[in-house]
Amino acid sequence: MRRRVLPFIRFACVALAIAAPHRSAAQQQSVTDPFIWLEDVESKQSLDWVHAKNAATEAILAKTPLYQPIFDRTRQILDSKDRIAMPRIIGDRIYNFWQDADHTRGIWRRTSWADYLTGAPTWETVIDLDTLSKAEHTTFSIGAITCFEPEDKRCLVGLSRGGSDAAEVRELDLASGRFLSDGFTLPAAKSSVAWVDENTLLIGTDFGPGSMTTSGYARIIKRWTRGTPLSSATTVHEAPADHMGVFAASYDAGGRRYVRVEDYTSFYTSDKYLLVNGALVKLDVPNDADVHFLRDQMSVYVRDPWTTGGTTWGTGSLVAMPVDDFMRGTRDLALVFKPGPTETVRDISATRDHLLVSMLDNVRGALRRYSHTKGAWTFEKVPAPDMGTVDVSATSTSANNFFFTYTSFIQPTTLYLSNGDGKITEVKRMPAMFD
Repeated sequence: MRRRVLPFIRFACVALAIAAPHRSAAQQQSVTDPFIWLEDVESKQSLDWVHAKNAATEAILAKTPLYQPIFDRTRQILDSKDRIAMPRIIGDRIYNFWQDADHTRGIWRRTSWADYLTGAPTWETVIDLDTLSKAEHTTFSIGAITCFEPEDKRCLVGLSRGGSDAAEVRELDLASGRFLSDGFTLPAAKSSVAWVDENTLLIGTDFGPGSMTTSGYARIIKRWTRGTPLSSATTVHEAPADHMGVFAASYDAGGRRYVRVEDYTSFYTSDKYLLVNGALVKLDVPNDADVHFLRDQMSVYVRDPWTTGGTTWGTGSLVAMPVDDFMRGTRDLALVFKPGPTETVRDISATRDHLLVSMLDNVRGALRRYSHTKGAWTFEKVPAPDMGTVDVSATSTSANNFFFTYTSFIQPTTLYLSNGDGKITEVKRMPAMFD
């Protein structure tokens, strides 16, 4: 699973205030932004403005001879049943969210591993958003689905009304595919939820006046126990109102559960906390670094040079050490990866026993599998095709097999499976949808 706790922000509109470069600072400060009212992105005035601008643009584009053929071809591709049903591994099943002409809102479905690997699986629908939307007389879009690992019996499902950033949260019994009438539920808001245990959540949501940041995200994280009212949840972290937002996440990392909170001071920087013995402890790492966990190891991807423990780790370095030792103040970090002059890291993910590093070398995709054994880090290159882009698409922390995709200028996106011993199998290749 992808572990970076980074919110997805959809801008409803963009307003630009342009001041003439020859003006002094004092003159620029005195200029009134005529579009400041667009900051309220959900107001009727803002939405009416957006709809009017869209309509004017579409009226011009639709008159060109290229418009309709491009529109029809794009629609055909998006509705094609030959697309790859991108996998998500939950327990011993493969899950997929799918939209086409017959399922405009979409379905969340599952199948067995053996059936999925045939390339033409028979699916069991778990959530049908079209049916749910009709039954509740609203228009739902799927949001985040957060399952309690590794049991994978209960999931928290985000349901957005009309595609809004705000989503309500409902608890789903995964076996039956039914929402629990007495389960965890949250009203529509820009929420963040994380499992502490099967009966406890960390939540950031709209708790009422003053509980949201100026960016519209939660600024307070609370602990909520099953069977108690939301009003009884206790605060574990509170950020200033001018921060971007606070977000909670939890996951099993090869048999060990980690619960974390990130307090985003800006879009690219955050203070990171780990729940230890019921209390949040701030991690002494740079606020622009990425932190990942693998079993008892904590790894840090360094964006700006970081001096700690008498050593300076350069930009792009990936370093690691035991979590417990780090929390006790030791800084005996070991180098996992240091980029060469033509290398850069694109993404980091994890299986049960390995860190997967997707990277570019001379703008050519590569994928490495790192292992920590007998106190040392080693790697092997995953035998992906050359001269393209490689992305990990699905992993599980209960096993070492994972899916990845490869795309190049002459090979359409292709899904591969890497099993536990490193053998690569092509699962499905997209048809060539262009000449």
